[in-house]
Amino acid sequence: MQASALKKKRFEKEALIHLEIIFRAALGMTGSEMEAEDLAQETFLRAYKFFEKFEDGTNCKAWLFKIMTNLFINKYNRRKSRPVTVCFDDVEDFYLNPQIDSIDYLSNIDCGSDWIFENLLDDDIRRLLQELPEDFRITVVLCDIQGFSYEETARITDSKIGTVKSRLFRARGKLRKGLYAWARKNGYLSRGILHGAA
Repeated sequence: MQASALKKKRFEKEALIHLEIIFRAALGMTGSEMEAEDLAQETFLRAYKFFEKFEDGTNCKAWLFKIMTNLFINKYNRRKSRPVTVCFDDVEDFYLNPQIDSIDYLSNIDCGSDWIFENLLDDDIRRLLQELPEDFRITVVLCDIQGFSYEETARITDSKIGTVKSRLFRARGKLRKGLYAWARKNGYLSRGILHGAA
C-alpha cells in the first residue's frame, strides 16, 4: 500500500472519528454553525497536512483540540484590533442563591449529557456561553463540555494549570448567575428541575 493511502487510512481511524465532537466544540467556541463548520474543516485540513507529526499511542482528540484552539485564537486575534480585557476585580465570587451551590449538572446521574444538551443548551444558554470572554469560553468548552482535565486543557491552550483553574472558576461564576436567571425565567426553579427531576 502506498504511503498516501496508509496516511489516509490511519487518519480516518485516528482522527476522523472525532469529527462530531470537534464540530460541537467549534460551535461552542464560535456560536455560529457556519463558522463552526469552517473551523472544524480547517482543523481537519491542518491535521491531515501535519499528520506525520502525530505520534501513535498519544491522544489524537487532544491533538485535534490543540490545533482547533490555536486556529480559533489566531483567527480571533486577527479579527479583533484589541482583545477584550477583563477586570477580575469586577467578577463577583458570591452565589445569587445558596441553593445553587449544591447544584452540579455534570456529576448528577439524573442529568446525563443528553439531558444537559437537550434542556440547557438552547439559544439563551448558547448566548450566555458566547458572552463569556474568549479565554473563559474556550476553557469551559474544553473542561466542562469536552471533559478534558486541567492538565490537558493547560497543554491545549498553552496556559498554566493555575490559569486554567482561575478562568474556569470565574467562567462558572458568570454562567451560574446567567443560568440562575434563565432557570427562574423558564420556571425550572419552582418545578424542581435543578435537582434532576424530569
